[in-house]
Amino acid sequence: MPRKAMWARAFYGSVLTLGNNTNNRVESLNRQIKRYVRKSDSLHKCMYKAFKWSSMTFSRKSIEDQIVSRRTYNYDAPQRLIPLLNMLTPFARCKVLYELKKMRFVNCEYESGEWLFMVDRGQHYEVDLSICQCNCSTFNMCRYPCRHLLLAYVKRRNLTGKLFKL
Repeated sequence: MPRKAMWARAFYGSVLTLGNNTNNRVESLNRQIKRYVRKSDSLHKCMYKAFKWSSMTFSRKSIEDQIVSRRTYNYDAPQRLIPLLNMLTPFARCKVLYELKKMRFVNCEYESGEWLFMVDRGQHYEVDLSICQCNCSTFNMCRYPCRHLLLAYVKRRNLTGKLFKL
């Protein structure tokens, strides 16, 4: 196969092209489309997603913003959590609302002074209310309020300032 045939219309006829830059653009577009389309999609769905992706690129929003906005969750939050949610970025708000949805599986076993002991689907967690920390992996790795801290916040109203400092 000749080398010129390997490139994406960079060397064909009297068509105005941009040389090797054309191939680089095609390859980068292919990478973005492959990231947006799944292997299990039908041809119709692939074409629809490719068309939708191309229309998104013509708008002023970045592709990352579009992907993040597709993954947002809309849940009703208790009125006490609205000031906390208003202080967060949209991405963090999405994560906290997701944790709020999972909060229904958490039960508070007992309270001992500044400690709350909770059971979440068979796992035991401790929340230290004096420093607003939990020993779950979500809080330790991501450092945003987990479902256990949210339950502690709903149970006790005096944690507002401490939760905002996280």
